[in-house]
Amino acid sequence: MPIHLSHKLYAMAVLSISAAAASAHEDASMPTGVDRIMLEGGFGLYSLNADRAYPAPRLPGVLESGSARADERMNGFDYAELGAKIKLNEGIYAKLKGARHGGTAPMSEVEEAWLSAERPVGERGLRGQLGRQLIPLGLQNQQHSHTWKFGIAPLAMRAAINDSWRADGLQLNTVEQSGYGFGAGMWHNEAFPGAPATGINLAHLRLGWKSRQMQLELGYAYAATGSGRPLVTLGSMGHTHILPSCDTVTAIRVCFNGHADVVAAAGQWTLSESWWLGGEWWFKRDSGRLDSLFGTPDYVGTLNGGWLDVGWKPHPQWEVVLRTERIAASHRLVGANVSVIAAQAGISDSSRPLASNGLALCWQLADGHRVSLEYHREEVETQPNAATLLRYQYSFSH
Repeated sequence: MPIHLSHKLYAMAVLSISAAAASAHEDASMPTGVDRIMLEGGFGLYSLNADRAYPAPRLPGVLESGSARADERMNGFDYAELGAKIKLNEGIYAKLKGARHGGTAPMSEVEEAWLSAERPVGERGLRGQLGRQLIPLGLQNQQHSHTWKFGIAPLAMRAAINDSWRADGLQLNTVEQSGYGFGAGMWHNEAFPGAPATGINLAHLRLGWKSRQMQLELGYAYAATGSGRPLVTLGSMGHTHILPSCDTVTAIRVCFNGHADVVAAAGQWTLSESWWLGGEWWFKRDSGRLDSLFGTPDYVGTLNGGWLDVGWKPHPQWEVVLRTERIAASHRLVGANVSVIAAQAGISDSSRPLASNGLALCWQLADGHRVSLEYHREEVETQPNAATLLRYQYSFSH
């Protein structure tokens, strides 16, 4: 989910990176020119067509936050991005990257702004990274969305973390020769599944293992909601990237106060030069209260689901990926007017699982140029919805 870096944190990140870059420039022992600074960027165009509004404005029975999803059916500009990665010293790097997103709700954001350092500790290494970065949960959320195999987020990631999750914080990871990796982090989180807040309100742990043919990842995150998470429910169907306020009680707002436990397990297995398997399972548990004009019942909700991918590369420039996915949610409310509040929060109809199947044909027509054609059939709302997505992406780094 896009989030906005506070002015103070953004200024600190820019000044730190600029100062470090200037220091590296003065160090005669450092490489010069392109050996020290790497520029990267690109842009994307897309054409999305569907039988009805796509993606679905709301996931029935799921406790989502924010406003209803915008209908992204259109042809034209998708995104443009530009960034720089600077080698400050051996094992020390800085990165700053921004993007402009198109679609029906255009916006600009700082996607990455961090400093990293890696140092040997005994027989292993330790890497620290401070600043804005993706939360290391699962495998797909550790990749930028523009590099995903599919241009549409899996249902499990939309329901658990609102498509993708980044925050401002510090993470530490071991660098193991054996392929194992351990990590932990503390974050100032302003995005789902929390809400704008002050201070550290998110923590995570991860365990990973990687070999030539297989990669496994297990992660856990604890996120407090701060001043309350406004839910994607009531009133206007309009779309905005700004969360509704929980400060004022009205008849058309419900807020969740409490915390979320999120677990993600992921794996990818290379079967041969032509075939691979991959998939992720996500679990989220919300514990706290629902705050409504009609009452404040105790609330516990769970989300469970994931997806499985099968990939085939008949040629180095061509790839076919088949995806099947499924999620289910359950809710327990204890207190007054629970039926009214459940309907108000949009979680009354959670008796059926939500499912989707997708097929992507990807063509790497030249260095930096990629074209993909996707077909998705979702069983989310009362009637199934079919969508086709055509994407062209150009990327460079030097």
